[in-house]
Amino acid sequence: MCSLLRNVSSMNSFRRHALFLLAGVVFIGCGGGEKIPKSCVVSGKITYGGQPVAEGTISFMSGRHVGSTPLMADGGYLIGENVPPGVYTVIVNPPQMTKPPMIGEAPQEMNSSKNIPEKYRGEGTSTLKVNLKDGENKYDFDLK
Repeated sequence: MCSLLRNVSSMNSFRRHALFLLAGVVFIGCGGGEKIPKSCVVSGKITYGGQPVAEGTISFMSGRHVGSTPLMADGGYLIGENVPPGVYTVIVNPPQMTKPPMIGEAPQEMNSSKNIPEKYRGEGTSTLKVNLKDGENKYDFDLK
């Protein structure tokens, strides 16, 4: 009987120590740690001569950070994740070929994209610049 009580007592002691150890790990794990990086949401509309640019891609480029999305039918766009605050060059590119032609098929006709002037198609030539802030940003662009 005495040895049974000793086993129960040491078992309770073990449980108590394990509980304190677990609580310590949880509290350390919940510490300040690294800060969560800020992120931007950017939206707007692309037009050319007052008309929506309904096809293509808009990209926000800054060194190694790139946010990109296809344009919607109304010329609108929305990038909602993984774009940190900062200064970006904006480029707008025409749509790319969606699939290569099969053997014997004629190549897919590409939209000439006259509504996206050449100067906006490259990071080195685009004059569109934005400074994205943490949170929501709205930028409309009229390509001229």
